[in-house]
Amino acid sequence: MKNILFAFFLLSCIIGFHYPPNSNKDLFIIKIDTIYLTFNEIAKPINKVELTHAAKFNNKYYCFFSEPEHHQHNQIRHFYIISENGIVEHSIPPPSDITEIKYLDLFVKDDTIFLKYDHRRTTYFLNSELLSWIPTDEADDVIYEDNQYYATFLSSGEWGYVTWFKDKQTQKEYELYSYGMFINKIDSTYYITTDNQILQIDDPRKMTPRNPREYYQIAKEHGKGLGSQSLVGAQIIFKDSTLYNEDSDSYTQDVLILTSFKHTNELFHLYFDTIMLQVGRLDNSKFVPIQSIDIDGVFTTYNMGSYRMKIQKDNSQLLIFEPEIPNLYGLIEIKENKIGIRYLKDKIDSINPRKHYK
Repeated sequence: MKNILFAFFLLSCIIGFHYPPNSNKDLFIIKIDTIYLTFNEIAKPINKVELTHAAKFNNKYYCFFSEPEHHQHNQIRHFYIISENGIVEHSIPPPSDITEIKYLDLFVKDDTIFLKYDHRRTTYFLNSELLSWIPTDEADDVIYEDNQYYATFLSSGEWGYVTWFKDKQTQKEYELYSYGMFINKIDSTYYITTDNQILQIDDPRKMTPRNPREYYQIAKEHGKGLGSQSLVGAQIIFKDSTLYNEDSDSYTQDVLILTSFKHTNELFHLYFDTIMLQVGRLDNSKFVPIQSIDIDGVFTTYNMGSYRMKIQKDNSQLLIFEPEIPNLYGLIEIKENKIGIRYLKDKIDSINPRKHYK
């Protein structure tokens, strides 16, 4: 009898140990690797080289790097096309009018690599055959598009910012006080993700309608219509308890949201909880971690000029982070349930030029 009871207990433990079919274990495939590059132009001793902008298209990385001039604040900029296995295929000089990285945006739209320089309101597209930047009509500030809506975004710094949803059928525009560059759609509901909050919009037509004199194009040309701070039509489903520290004159966030993304028609979130990078979902306005990613680095979510088309039509995303090791560059690639952490490392250490990596 004791043997029968023990066998039953052992069988119960074994069955209980197995994960059910809908378990969160290994829900996401996380891969971390390093590719080694050869940058002949920027392997200078002591310089701190930064990866400032990156886009991915047709399995290639398109990247801007910057480094300071010796004893000067001006930065030298380099643009490279890099294969997935780390071959630097092309080095292309950037347009001569680009002088400040913070006003630059590199993005993919309509199967084309675009470069927008907001400081001078100039736009270029990359000619893949000539391997050069070609001037073109000024790009607008689109951050999202589907069959129903065309969403744009403008910021005037301390004067405010607005996200517009333009109804393609009626041409009417609706506004929302949000600077979120990441817009996802689940069924008929839209979600806008910022670094510290997530908004849910069930119907953009219930947002604040704008006077035609304050539509996006007019506001862009004349700087009008910004800063109404309307959240009508949106529900805040998450907001971080950001605290202001008077001593350091800074804000401390409990959670830094890097982005949100879709998988199996559900919304997931990549966020930093001050300890570790997490992948999780929302439950009753709280993040529930699913999988942790053990990487160190500085994570930023907002670049003054870089916000267009952060999520591609195939729902893929490419994010940049800054590892703690100098002259090591970090990329985060997301598509469905695959999350890739890719380090880019120069084969020649610019701090110690005699040191080579295999």
